[in-house]
Amino acid sequence: MPQHWGYPQQRERPRCEPRVLTDRFSGIEATAGYVALGTTAALVLAFTGRPNRLEISVENNDAQIDLRKELNVAADPITVRAGQTWAPDVNARYVFGNNLVAGLVASVQVIGRY
Repeated sequence: MPQHWGYPQQRERPRCEPRVLTDRFSGIEATAGYVALGTTAALVLAFTGRPNRLEISVENNDAQIDLRKELNVAADPITVRAGQTWAPDVNARYVFGNNLVAGLVASVQVIGRY
């Protein structure tokens, strides 16, 4: 590159390696596969801490998911449709869920990343 009067010479800066997702989240805690949900609200997963990111996948039928920071404090339930994945920006310690379709079973998988 030609030099211009009054400007310093151009310099090369080293590029950093791109970060991968495993560097961002070092720990993971999840259900062992899909968990069946009935018509009454039940505890799906109790985390040992509060994860930074949650991923909730629902299969078979619609499910109602309730995220709680404390065990006896109820939050607003969220309806997740069958075949969808929901990744809220909320940290919660307890995940409760129940099936919304009477007489059938919904399956849910919860993954928490620390």
